Amino acid sequence: MATRTKGLGDCRGISTGRPRGWEIIVQEDETMTSTNPAFDVKSGIKITDIKSMQLRQMYGQSLIKIETNAGIHGVGEAGASGPMVRAHLKYLKPILIGADPLEIEKLFTQMVNLMHPYRPNIATISGIDIALWDLAGKILD
Repeated sequence: MATRTKGLGDCRGISTGRPRGWEIIVQEDETMTSTNPAFDVKSGIKITDIKSMQLRQMYGQSLIKIETNAGIHGVGEAGASGPMVRAHLKYLKPILIGADPLEIEKLFTQMVNLMHPYRPNIATISGIDIALWDLAGKILD
């Protein structure tokens, strides 16, 4: 088994958004080869739907669920009410549906770039971001 040092942004093909230079030790084994479909960027996992629901006892809090064609889903909490999140999702769905859920930074940047023309709520974007990280953890587990 070989050992090498990599930046956190390079781990498992996804970026953490942390500054370069933060180093960790990664041990390579058979799970980190291209034969594992979870590490194959072209594995065909795509986002198929995004849903939201307001939490009953928590005014102003919602959950966002991102579903994929592989039957895996991710869940994130948005700090906005259900109707507000659903209203903003209509602007964000065209970016997300059909996208690779492991391209988290790319999707986050595309969503934030809509801030000026369509004013998507940052709480909605945060909930989607959390759901994408949850989904990435399940895909790469």
